[in-house]
Amino acid sequence: MKAVIHIGQSKAGSTSLQKFLQINSQALAAEGVHYNRNPEGNSSNVELLLAAFLHSETQLKKGATRQQVQPYRPVQVPEKVAACEQALTELVATHPDGTFVASCEQLFLWLSSPEQVQALDDFLHRYFSDVQYYCYLRRQEDWIASRYAQYLRSGGTFKLNRYVQNQLETVSIEKDLERWETVVGRGNLHVRLLESDYLLDRDLATDFLSCIGLENTGYQSPSSLNESFTPPVAEFARLVNLSNKSEPSKDHETTRRQMMKVLTQLSQGQSKLRLSAEQTATVRSSYEASNERIRARYFPERAELFPPKPTSTDTSDPSVSRREMGDIALHATSLLMSGNRNRKAKASPS
Repeated sequence: MKAVIHIGQSKAGSTSLQKFLQINSQALAAEGVHYNRNPEGNSSNVELLLAAFLHSETQLKKGATRQQVQPYRPVQVPEKVAACEQALTELVATHPDGTFVASCEQLFLWLSSPEQVQALDDFLHRYFSDVQYYCYLRRQEDWIASRYAQYLRSGGTFKLNRYVQNQLETVSIEKDLERWETVVGRGNLHVRLLESDYLLDRDLATDFLSCIGLENTGYQSPSSLNESFTPPVAEFARLVNLSNKSEPSKDHETTRRQMMKVLTQLSQGQSKLRLSAEQTATVRSSYEASNERIRARYFPERAELFPPKPTSTDTSDPSVSRREMGDIALHATSLLMSGNRNRKAKASPS
């Protein structure tokens, strides 16, 4: 049996791809392609991340990495990995000529050492004779804007300008690619672009299916939920986070998380936050040299890795007027209270 592993990037269509694979899992299985997740309930194959951590003897720490593998405490990791091992053993025994497909966007960035990547590759080769890794890259100015929304949902308080500068200082896609290629080999690492002029039929799911030899015909399309915020909602979310930090408590954090879900709903169908022209120019300049090296190595047929596109006319940091603040607070509170009533109604005995 062979394996095709989608490793990211995060914020590059991963959730959409995972939803597609999930709702079409039975149809794909009929074609010999098996998308199995263990444990169920996660949007990604987080068990592969846990296996890499366990077998590289990485300790789960507080912070972003710990949050991504919730609700699992470090003591639970061996149990979850053992369940994954059992599931893979049964899958290979039942479908020896099939293809195992997995998607975990955290793998690309969070396996941050060669030892961790090697641990994952060794783990997978215990079950599969051939393991291929696929990574989709998103242009940095869009990737950072999308990551900012996730940062706010996680409780972040930086303004956009400061967050952009922080990302420029800490993120290097070129180094991440080098790490993976060094461990798994150039022939087993397939780098692709989340660009409409690159994707087959301008669609991520169609493009990914083509990589495993399938056509996107007769499959269901998942409902779309863009988790980015509008500029005013983004600033409102940041102020909510600041308020929560001034009086932290478990109840306040629960309410804050519910509020972030409500703010995501408020942003649906509206223009999302984008970097300003100035911020975009700064980001493109910062990554210009490394993007050119990535283009030359992986995409020599392209004139430019990420050609320029129209930029936002927004200012560097989103702002919100008192009136907008009031409107957002009113609508958000209404949705929040409605959600609470629905949860209480479901919890009440009939």
